Amino acid sequence: MSCHEVVFARAHCHVDVAPNDGEPAWPAFVAVMTAVDDDGVGHTIVNGDGSRAQVGGDTEDAALNAAIVFLSAHFGALAEYDHTCVETRPVREGRPISVEVEAPRP
Repeated sequence: MSCHEVVFARAHCHVDVAPNDGEPAWPAFVAVMTAVDDDGVGHTIVNGDGSRAQVGGDTEDAALNAAIVFLSAHFGALAEYDHTCVETRPVREGRPISVEVEAPRP
């Protein structure tokens, strides 16, 4: 798994990209997303139904790019390009952030 930090106009996010764990309907790589607040608290990005928002791609880069497109639709313009996470995990877990529209399914 690789962790990428990406900053948007209204959120600082971690995007974790990992190989698909065997879900046949999904592409080869899956990205899950967490917003990290100023205190280092991580807020899992979830769909309106409470399920974890995730996007996929045929390559690790494609999954990361899909996550960036998804997050920018919810948190505004890209403010800082992705780079490897300095801290791979938030200090502690906070309340999830629900997005209005489900993450696109492949």
